[in-house]
Amino acid sequence: PSAAPSITLATNLSSTSILVQWTAIPASHVRGVLLGYRVYFKSVHSTAYLSNRTRPSEVRVVLRGLDAYTGYTIQVAAFTAKGEGPRSKPVYLNTSQDVPDLAPPNVLAMNQSSTSLLVTWDPLPAGHARGKLAGYRVWYRAL
Repeated sequence: PSAAPSITLATNLSSTSILVQWTAIPASHVRGVLLGYRVYFKSVHSTAYLSNRTRPSEVRVVLRGLDAYTGYTIQVAAFTAKGEGPRSKPVYLNTSQDVPDLAPPNVLAMNQSSTSLLVTWDPLPAGHARGKLAGYRVWYRAL
């Protein structure tokens, strides 16, 4: 193909999935039989692109299994039996926030008096907040 598709929509469906939609390339630019599209994506933490392949009639795909609260670069290219055409202009999108995937480490509770406890913990390790950490909640119950 001699033309690149244009990405018309890239939006979060969840913290780990993105919907990507593009315009089909005109038949005059296919130069053979269109076999489909490849959707390339990579996170800001990676140097290598991953790709999903679609059928020629499909102009949208849901990218799944992504990391929460992470920036992604996305591009689309059409391909024939002879090879792949140019990639679309890149689109940049962050996946949504999610809940932390780890409890705070090293939680300790110490008696301060007959009616109070001091509770301490270490911060979550980098990458486990999966968003902007808004704070901590402490639950307790009498035994």
